[in-house]
Amino acid sequence: MRWWAFVVALAVLIPLPWAPPAQALVLVSGDITVDTVWTPAETYLIVNDTTVLPGVDLTVEAGTTVLFQTNHTSNDFPQLKLTVRGNLRVLGAPGLPVRFTSDHPDPTRGDWDSLRLVNTRDAVIEHAVIEYALIGLLLDNATARIANTSFLESSIAGLELFDARSEATVVDSLLSAKDVGATFIPNQRQGAIVFQGTATFRNSTFAENLVGLFSLEGSTVVLEDTVIENGWNGITAVGTDLTLRDSVIRNNGVEGFGGVGIKLSTGTRAVMRGNVIEDNGFGLSIEYGARASVGLSSNNTVNGIPLESIYYVGRSDEVVTGVVMDSGHSGVDPGHPSGYRGNASFEGHLTLYDSRNLLFDRVTLRENFQNLQAENSTFTFVNSSLSDTPLNFAQRFSGDVVLGQVSTGQFFNVDFNRTAVTVNDDVSRLWVGNFVRGQARTETGDPLGNVTVAAKVGPTDYDTDTTDPAGRTRWLRGVHGYHAKVPSQSLTAYTAVGAGIEARSSDVFLDNPRGLPLDVPRTEVFTRLDRTPPTAVAVFPPDRSLAVPVGSAVTLLFSEPMDPASVAAALAVDGETVTNLTWRDGNRSLSFEIVGMEAGTTYIVSLSNEARDVAGNRVTPVTFSFTTAARARGFELLPVALVAVTLLAVGLLIAAFSWSRRRDAAREQEGDPRRGGEEDGGEDADRDRGRRPDPVARDEVDGDEKDD
Repeated sequence: MRWWAFVVALAVLIPLPWAPPAQALVLVSGDITVDTVWTPAETYLIVNDTTVLPGVDLTVEAGTTVLFQTNHTSNDFPQLKLTVRGNLRVLGAPGLPVRFTSDHPDPTRGDWDSLRLVNTRDAVIEHAVIEYALIGLLLDNATARIANTSFLESSIAGLELFDARSEATVVDSLLSAKDVGATFIPNQRQGAIVFQGTATFRNSTFAENLVGLFSLEGSTVVLEDTVIENGWNGITAVGTDLTLRDSVIRNNGVEGFGGVGIKLSTGTRAVMRGNVIEDNGFGLSIEYGARASVGLSSNNTVNGIPLESIYYVGRSDEVVTGVVMDSGHSGVDPGHPSGYRGNASFEGHLTLYDSRNLLFDRVTLRENFQNLQAENSTFTFVNSSLSDTPLNFAQRFSGDVVLGQVSTGQFFNVDFNRTAVTVNDDVSRLWVGNFVRGQARTETGDPLGNVTVAAKVGPTDYDTDTTDPAGRTRWLRGVHGYHAKVPSQSLTAYTAVGAGIEARSSDVFLDNPRGLPLDVPRTEVFTRLDRTPPTAVAVFPPDRSLAVPVGSAVTLLFSEPMDPASVAAALAVDGETVTNLTWRDGNRSLSFEIVGMEAGTTYIVSLSNEARDVAGNRVTPVTFSFTTAARARGFELLPVALVAVTLLAVGLLIAAFSWSRRRDAAREQEGDPRRGGEEDGGEDADRDRGRRPDPVARDEVDGDEKDD
């Protein structure tokens, strides 16, 4: 039994662990009529609506918890509120916040009504947590300074300014409905609502709200160095005087579905400086009635794109060239970072308000819910592309191009979706066409300058220019049709028009004016009307030529281009058939052949005045002739050869006989010793010897070799 004694003694000697005394629960109800201090030594449970009367101070010290009684089983159970008509001091500290919360073990939004400041001034709330209320803190003709406070899990709003005389300054605080999810209930779960009055937020955060800040007509709101993120709409301002500086609005809304970083509705005047707006469903929405905000703002980017490159307000006579705008998704433009999500803007990737004569050349708009919106503006797009984005929920309610407030736009050589054009009034028009260039030339094809060419819509000039020395105008804008709202109908209709083009000068042009299909860019050539009859300036063979080789082609050279069909019909060769008609030199030269041409034959070529030039002028008639070479006579070689040989033989005999006679004659004249000795005997021989010269000495006969 000793061990029992030991255990009992040990239990008596060794003290048990210390537990703090339980906090007293103080039930609060009705009016507080005297200055009161709530301390952390007690927990305060509000069991009925409670009011701090005017002139009475309520001070809540650091670490104190204030509970509101909740009945989740009865829909009729009224939410309780604490109303302060006197003075309120909530003096929490770092690590020891003052808590205003639900008494339920499993609390939810709307368990209690609100902490209300009514007709009071200079309330102070520091290091507090206000959670699970309908409205965490409501100011009704009250002013308050709030610092290091979290407004969490409110059903309607964390903070609300109810009237014009209310003013709140919020510093280093968090306003979050938490866990919004996919259930979006209008006018609920706002971080802050400013119906009227003035609210200033510095270095604070709005997170996970349906709307981070919702301000209405007559409100003045200032946000500086503040983050608004992970909600549906970051800021919605209606008729508000808003100042937003050096803040970040990001990750609000759902890409391809909706939600806006900043929505400025009609009547809002916003001054935005140095803000970053990125990765929202829509980065920005500035309605026409809030357009003055653009001119008051500077140094803001939306998905890396300058705000002024998205919204053009009151601008005129500007040219924008070679820009690619794609909400910052792809980073095609080196000036825009890549990797952003969501659309840059709600109205249009390019939004024009009160702007005149804006020209966008080689501009690409893409990857935005809506590419272009124009209100009370005139503009022209040329050689550009407005690419469609994939159809999503939000896109079903809008078009690729939206016009209103009496706007006129022109698309020339622009790729866009014609079925996605919306015109919101009976006056606005989107004219659609292509480019046409005028070219003027003489009847001989030479360029013709100083001719005015006009692209027309009916009788009205649409665009004009004058031909240069090369005979060409610049590219003119021409109209193919237009989009407009048909009166009494809600849909936008496309109407094709009879576009035309006309050349004007002291000269007369063929087919002028003329209709103009503008499905593609085109050049329209105007040829001056020719009133000078054409002539044949040369023919081959020349007239009255002789000995022309059989088979030679016949050629006619004209003074100007001819109509080939009329020339073929007017051409005749003395009943012969012609073939292989070939035109050259722009229908100025015609060559042909005569079928079955014969030797030694004269051919007569004629061209009647039925032949015409391209202007229809009749040719001066032409007639010329030529004669082909005669056929050469044939002969037989053998008879000729026999005759030649016979003649040669006779000639040789005659020559031989003649030579013989001359030799005999010479002998008779000089004497022939052989003949004399035979016929005359010694007398003639002696006579002949008497005539011989004296013998020559041998040495003289030999001489030297040279003399020999």
